[in-house]
Amino acid sequence: MRTKNMLLTAAVIGLAVVAGLLGVGGTWALWNASVQSNPGTVQAANFDIKLNGKSIPADGSNVALSVEDPTAKLSPSQKVFAAVTVSNTTNASGSFTVRADLGTPVPANGTDTDMTPYLSLTTAPQASGKCSDVPSGAYTTAAKSVQIPKDQAASYCVQVALAPNAPSSLGGRTLTAVLDLSVSQLPAGV
Repeated sequence: MRTKNMLLTAAVIGLAVVAGLLGVGGTWALWNASVQSNPGTVQAANFDIKLNGKSIPADGSNVALSVEDPTAKLSPSQKVFAAVTVSNTTNASGSFTVRADLGTPVPANGTDTDMTPYLSLTTAPQASGKCSDVPSGAYTTAAKSVQIPKDQAASYCVQVALAPNAPSSLGGRTLTAVLDLSVSQLPAGV
């Protein structure tokens, strides 16, 4: 009798295990259900900063600027000017403000050593008009920093001058100057 009860108990336990596995199997199938979705498009915004209307290369290479008056010849009595306009033309949604840091211009490597002591390279903010119309007292060697909201621009002037006591033989020479510009995105709300 005892064997019969043990077999009956084993059969009941076996059926309970099989029923439990079947129940878990049904639940497992529900966890793995899938639903089709339509394909979508994800687009990132462009961080597009323009310098005088041309996009700045991502590799940080040089961008040439044109002088304001192509006929002007640098001399102790004649200054040369160039305008620099930095534009924030991003297509990001919402506010997108950048900070543009404009360094002090310096003569490029290879500038004639006899010319360097007489050179003065300065910058000034440009509100309107031509750079040659900006008062000479506004030009400084200090680095400039400005915040530029989305779809806005900031303009600066670069002035290249020779000291009044510079030898006249330095006049009319070609000069290449380097003006460092770095642009960074500001956190929202700044």
